[in-house]
Amino acid sequence: MARVMDGARMTAILAAYGAEPARWPAHERESALAWMTTHDIAAALAEARALDGALSFDGRVEAPSDALTARVLQGIAGAGDRVVPFPGQGARSRWHAGAIAALAACAVMGVVIGFTASPYSEDPDADAALGAALGVSAESGLPGGEG
Repeated sequence: MARVMDGARMTAILAAYGAEPARWPAHERESALAWMTTHDIAAALAEARALDGALSFDGRVEAPSDALTARVLQGIAGAGDRVVPFPGQGARSRWHAGAIAALAACAVMGVVIGFTASPYSEDPDADAALGAALGVSAESGLPGGEG
């Protein structure tokens, strides 16, 4: 059942579906076109066309020309040794990951030892025990008690 066309419904159709009648609801298209012949809606139609134009970019691009495709393929074929492999592939990247993990563990241990083996501890026996374990004199801070 076709709805009775009026100015509010026609404005709603233009706002929702644009200026192209092919996009309007099929059951209202005929009455809308007939209504347009007896009413002046040029301003609303122009506004809908302008919005349609602004929204018409669909993101598609043309396929590259055959000449461009040939140039790109020729450049790839001539690259030979100059192609740099993508990092993160193969056994070499596993070696890098192992080295990075070892360095990170060393850094963490350094921070832990640095904070827990501070020369400013309140327990002189702990300083002496640490110095003995590391071969460092508690007074001089040098290996073997030198200085």
